Amino acid sequence: MTRKRSHTLSHTLLGFILLIMLASPTVASAQPPASANMLTQDDIEFIFGPEANIAAFKQLSPQEMAETQGEFFGGSTLRLLNFFKSITIRTHYDIKPHRFSGYWGPLKGNRPHFQITIYRRGVPNSDINIRIPWGSRITWGSHRR
Repeated sequence: MTRKRSHTLSHTLLGFILLIMLASPTVASAQPPASANMLTQDDIEFIFGPEANIAAFKQLSPQEMAETQGEFFGGSTLRLLNFFKSITIRTHYDIKPHRFSGYWGPLKGNRPHFQITIYRRGVPNSDINIRIPWGSRITWGSHRR
């Protein structure tokens, strides 16, 4: 009964996440009204301060737009992409017990656990271990084989 309920709950959660992911592009592609693209003097003053004047702004020429295109997003996006490509996530169930403190409430004690290890390849001491207790409590100094 519990396994079936857990299985159904995980499928419901997965369906909900997929629904959000599929709906996001639909919402993002909706066109705002034409008036939303126009900046007013109040908007300019809010962004640049009270001394800013909307008449002082001029539009860039197509050549200037082509010259500045991608300067900001190109470099930072590439660095961010390389950072995330170097991250490795490893998960496993560890039968060797780990001592969990009172923070875990009824799951405290010496227990086997699921472990998620996140680290960057080639960077020493960059690993982060997340342990989630799962299994019955075991006496200290012994573990299942």
